Amino acid sequence: IFMKKNLSFWALVFVVGGLAGVFGSHVFLPWAAGLSVFKNIDWVRQIKQGTTVINRAEKIYITDEMASQDAVGKLINSSVEIISFREYKKVGNKEMLLPIPEKIARGSGLILTGDGMIATSLSLIPIEASKIIVKNDSESLEAEILKKDEISNLVLLKIAKTNLPVAAIGDYKDLRLGEKTILVGREGDSGSSFTDNGFVRKKNPLAIQFSDAKSILGAPLANIRGEVIGLVSKTGAEIQVATNEKIRELMK
Repeated sequence: IFMKKNLSFWALVFVVGGLAGVFGSHVFLPWAAGLSVFKNIDWVRQIKQGTTVINRAEKIYITDEMASQDAVGKLINSSVEIISFREYKKVGNKEMLLPIPEKIARGSGLILTGDGMIATSLSLIPIEASKIIVKNDSESLEAEILKKDEISNLVLLKIAKTNLPVAAIGDYKDLRLGEKTILVGREGDSGSSFTDNGFVRKKNPLAIQFSDAKSILGAPLANIRGEVIGLVSKTGAEIQVATNEKIRELMK
């Protein structure tokens, strides 16, 4: 009998306590929040407004490798392979048609607009080049020359293609000495993509130090956020980059 009374007592305590909690949160506290005494207490005021605020702090760590992969992913679809051919060869005073076009330059380029405008290094378009091919993963298209900038060593090409992927353009002025940059280009007979990491050596003119300087001529260069800051215009003793400003001027 004692045990039954004891259990009944605690059951009654829990029921009364639960009802008191419901009454307090839904009736008493909303009423009290309207009184001037409680108006300046945030948690009471929020109860009246029917809102529950949870303050939560969460740290997200982005590694250098993750940032690089994200930047490459943004840039890779906007990079293309550029191949220049010579179809004629000068023999004496005559131009002789070659039985097979001769490949005389190969490198990378950057898609600038969805309707087929492409920028690359002028070094990839020699004077004797009579045919220029732009390749991506799925097709090869012949390009025409729209404009040359011999000072910046850039050339603007055009292909008959629309709905092309375009990368976001950043600002090279935001770069700092020693900052990491990402390069994405195309190489080989298959036109497969390659990447390289570089570091800012000099800002005026912009010069980047790469770990591997092979086949990077004309390749677009991006900051760690995947925004294009230029493309490789010259290689040699020092690799020079035509900045995003020069690319915009080329498009005018």
